[in-house]
Amino acid sequence: MKITPDKMDTLALDWSVGQCEKRKLYLAKSKRLMTANYGAFNHRHGAPWYEPSSNWLQGGRIIEEQKIELGHGVSVGGPFRWVGSIGMGYCTGPTPLIAAMRCYVANRLTQAGLTEVELPPDIAEAYAADLARRKKYEAKRDRWFKEAGEYMQAYVEALK
Repeated sequence: MKITPDKMDTLALDWSVGQCEKRKLYLAKSKRLMTANYGAFNHRHGAPWYEPSSNWLQGGRIIEEQKIELGHGVSVGGPFRWVGSIGMGYCTGPTPLIAAMRCYVANRLTQAGLTEVELPPDIAEAYAADLARRKKYEAKRDRWFKEAGEYMQAYVEALK
């Protein structure tokens, strides 16, 4: 599975950041990434999982080392976006860490003359399963919001 940095999140983004940092990562049974030197990493960073796109202890270090700048994006008719930039390159994301890590991976790919990352089969399979699980959750959430809105509208009408 090939994927560009601007479409990455969760497992694919964390794996790509690990590759940029030349870390030896493996996929645990829980479908989360762990480093090969679990003990030392766990002691230094306070978590057994390698998740720089959602853990400030891990991603914040990369932001500082790479001097990634974070800012607010403009939201015109869509969800609010964060912007991360290194030099002339920038990426957006729903959170500051995701924007910064996308920017980091995109910068490293540009330096290597590439535009996308090839995910290994086990990572691609776990990532696809995660996307399907999130899509199912978002459908339930949207249905709940719709029902809650209808309930509130009926309640307001009943008060009139």
